[in-house]
Order: sequence, then structure tokens, then C-alpha cells
Amino acid sequence: MAEYKTKNLLAFDFGAESGRAMLGRFDGEKISLEEIHRFPNEAVNMIGTLYWDLPRLFLELKKGLLVALKMTSSDLDGIGIDTWGVDFGFIDRDGRILGNPVHYRDKRTKGILQKASEIVPIEEIFYGTGSQTMEINSIYQLLSMVFNKSDLLKIADKFLMIPDLFNYLLTGEKFSEYTVASTSQMLNQVERKWSISMLERFGVPAAIFPELIEPANIIGPLSNEVSEEVGAKKISVIAPACHDTASAIAAVPAIFEKDSWAFLSSGTWSIMGVEVHEPLVNKLVFDSGFANEGGIFNTSRLLKNINALWILQECRREWEKVDLRSITYDEINRIIEQAEPFSGFIDPDESTFIAGGRMEERILTYLKNTGQVINPARGRIARIILESIAMKYRYNFDILKHLLDRDIKVLHIVGGGAKNRLLCQFTSNVLGIDVYVGPFEATAIGNLTMQLVALKYINTIQEARQMIADSFEISRFSPLDVDQWEEQYRRFKKVTGLE
Repeated sequence: MAEYKTKNLLAFDFGAESGRAMLGRFDGEKISLEEIHRFPNEAVNMIGTLYWDLPRLFLELKKGLLVALKMTSSDLDGIGIDTWGVDFGFIDRDGRILGNPVHYRDKRTKGILQKASEIVPIEEIFYGTGSQTMEINSIYQLLSMVFNKSDLLKIADKFLMIPDLFNYLLTGEKFSEYTVASTSQMLNQVERKWSISMLERFGVPAAIFPELIEPANIIGPLSNEVSEEVGAKKISVIAPACHDTASAIAAVPAIFEKDSWAFLSSGTWSIMGVEVHEPLVNKLVFDSGFANEGGIFNTSRLLKNINALWILQECRREWEKVDLRSITYDEINRIIEQAEPFSGFIDPDESTFIAGGRMEERILTYLKNTGQVINPARGRIARIILESIAMKYRYNFDILKHLLDRDIKVLHIVGGGAKNRLLCQFTSNVLGIDVYVGPFEATAIGNLTMQLVALKYINTIQEARQMIADSFEISRFSPLDVDQWEEQYRRFKKVTGLE
């Protein structure tokens, strides 16, 4: 790789609870990053509707930009934004934002799947899009607006998803980046375009949907207004992979395995899947609950969402309230190591574990209802959670191999949840394969890496992933006690009814 003057890049990573600005520096061989600004992202309930606070988030974005400009002496080469999926806003013909975007947890889509299926059957929607059916998806949010005869649909000129809105506010350009658009359930992912015929059947005006662009594209320079406000030159605003999961998978350092690896993006939720050269849209995929989302370098991601560390996070919150002190995950892992293994199992994806509150009580009730031994010791409960998460990974891993009709030899775990070394080891044990762990800041790293691709400092995905492997520490976990874990996996399936 040729040497370059150090390039300074700014990645904004917006999550559903907080956002941060990450400054990346690329010296021609390796990349480093530093968190320079963090801020809360709190939903606002107004007159019965739950909104995102777009003006506040844009203000925080500009604050992060000002910090980056100060730290780099205004030598900033690019800005990239990634966010969660499915949510969106509108602009009118004069370029004005039409209200605040509504939060995906708003009640407006409650029960809408049945109504939608009466217009277009759910299975037909899957075959037309390749996407997972969830009532929070953009298509069902829009359909609720159709049913409620929303005036916004009459006056909207363009539909923009959340990162597209930020890019518009920075540049004035109206595009929709492909990876985040693929979370809407409104794209024909085989043809890589909006599914206009389906939208028309739902009564959604097709004219509002903007041109799609691929990840690693320069959208444009900062607008005159923003440049003057922050005192910056015309910095390039870049579409990395604007969906946070797509950016995270861009940072998977899979440099030797070709098509024989899978990914696990681990956090509050876990997302398991593989990169594929084209979407898999068939009955097996539909029946399994797997789905397709847009990827980088003209790939797709075949994946499944798994409810995972959310369960332990909720228990930790409850225990902290009882103890009136902070409890670290290192402390929790120590009591897990002292607890009896395989004392019980839960299905993490059971509906009772999705909502917050009373998580420990729900676990004990589940154990009772499934005829298992009940023991309220924290170490035992925490171990049940981690072992059950690993078992559910195995369950979906086996389905994934069946869908692909090929073996998978390596699993890469990225994201903050990868810091839980016990869970990583459990996962290796039950899968019976090597697990490579890291980088932890995968989303921001993937964002920065795709900016480098857009600016032509990196040319291929292989080159990008080699750079990431060279820049960050990657750990390896090899399987232990495989026969014992295999036996317990059979018990897990029987106890949870997943046989």
C-alpha cells in the first residue's frame, strides 16, 4: 500500500440511545480512531406520538464537527454518517424538513401486519424484497400514514431515511444510500431498486423516493451554510455504509477464509449472517426467519437478528437497583465462572424476554414453566443467560449452513458485545469452530474504512480488511469440551421446544 500524508476522517455513529463522533487517522497503512464527542439520543413523546429529536441531533453533529476541526487544524478529508435503520423523514418542494421523524417504537404500526397482508400477502412482500418482515419497517410506517390519510404524504417531495436526512442537511443533496434503504422492506434487492409496484399497491406515492446510491460514494461538499457556520472548507460528505450494521460488517477482518466465514455483530442484539454475492430469496429463507440486507462492494448480507445481551443488561440494571451500586460485567463474569454449568436454559428469542423490566423474574418463571430447576442465585442466572445465548447462536448457525448448503469454518465476532470473553468462548465451544474476536468499534471503523474507499485510498474489500487486521488486535478462541457442549445443545433444543 502506497504511503500517504495522514488523512483525517470523521465518522458519526448514531445509535438508538446515543451518538458519537469518532476521529479516524489513516497513515497509508493503518488506521486509528478516537472518540471526540458523545451525546444522548432520547426519544420525545409529544401528544401521543414518539419522535426523534432531529434538530438536537443535527446540533450535536455540528458540535462534533467543530471538535474535529479544532483537533485537526481544519484538515479534515471526509465526513461519514451511519445510523440505525427503518426510520425516515420528509422534505417538501422548497427543501424544508416536514416535522420530526417518528420513532420506530411508536404505536402507529401496532397490529398493522394483518391489515398489510390483506393488501399484499406477507410472503409476497418477502419475495418482492428479500427483507425480514417486522411491523417497525418503513413500509408499515408509511402504510399507517396511508390508512390515517396523513397530509404529509400529500405535500412531501422526497422521502429520506435518517442518515440520508443528515447528509441532506449537510450538503443539500437528496440521495438514499443502499444499505440503509434495504432495511425499509421497500427495495427489490435482486434488481437493486425501489419496489415501485408494491408501493403503488399500498397507496404510497412512488414519486417521493430518491435516487439510490451505493456505499462508498461522495455525496458532495458541505453546503455554503454549514461551511460558514463551522468555519470549514468544502469537506467531502461521504456515504460509507449508512446502516450501522453494514458498516460493522465492513470492518470484519476476514482476510483468509473466502466464502467460509460468518459474522456475528454483538451488542444489545446480535446479528448473525454471511456475505453473499446476491440475495437469497426462497421459501427456505422465508420460513427460517432469515432475511437479506444490502452490503458493501455489491454484496448482500443474509442474516438473522437474535435477542442476546439485552437480557443480561436488564438483569444487571435490576441488580444495581437492589445493591445501590454499579456492577461491572467483569464482576458478573466472575460469578458466572463460579456457577454450575448447564443448570438450565432459556430461549432468548421467546417473547417474554423482549420487553424491559422484571427480567430475573421472567427467567425464573420460564424455568418453572419448562420444568427446570429454579435457583435465584445471580451467578447461576447469569450463566444460564450466556450459555443460552451461545446455544441460540448454534441453532441459527446450523440453519445458516443449511440455507447456504455449505460449511462455515470460522466465525468473526465484532462490536461491543465481543468484549464478553466468556460468551466468545462458549460460542466457540458450541459451534465447534474457531472464533475470531474484534475489532470492538467495528461500526465506526467500517464507516471510516468505506470513506477511504470512496476517496480511493483503498481500492478493494480485501485491501480494506487487511488494513483493519493490521490496525487492531484480533483474538482467537478455539473450541473446548466439544462433546459436552454437543450433548447439552441437544438438551437445550428439547427444553426450549426448538427440536
